[in-house]
Amino acid sequence: MRRAVNERRFALGVQLIDRHRDPLEVTEGYARVAEGALVALGEAAAAEFETTHGVFPNSELVVLGLGRLGGYSLTQASDLDLIYLDNATPGGASDGAKPLGPNDYF
Repeated sequence: MRRAVNERRFALGVQLIDRHRDPLEVTEGYARVAEGALVALGEAAAAEFETTHGVFPNSELVVLGLGRLGGYSLTQASDLDLIYLDNATPGGASDGAKPLGPNDYF
């Protein structure tokens, strides 16, 4: 994933330097790359995590992008400011072989 993201970031930077794309389109491109990486890595981590810890029935995790990611306007030097929210019932536990409470699970 790191290699794929770096390749795409490099390509966007070259397009910006060569003036082949509008700078605002490049910032949106960086945001699309970050969003795609977050989704792909999140799905892979969730699948692996569920194997050991199970799932929280009727619960979900939402990831909010703040700052430049939230505004879909990242630059080459931008960091990702994220907030994780879940709606799991407090005091519950996951249903896997090694159950966890909601704070540890999410």
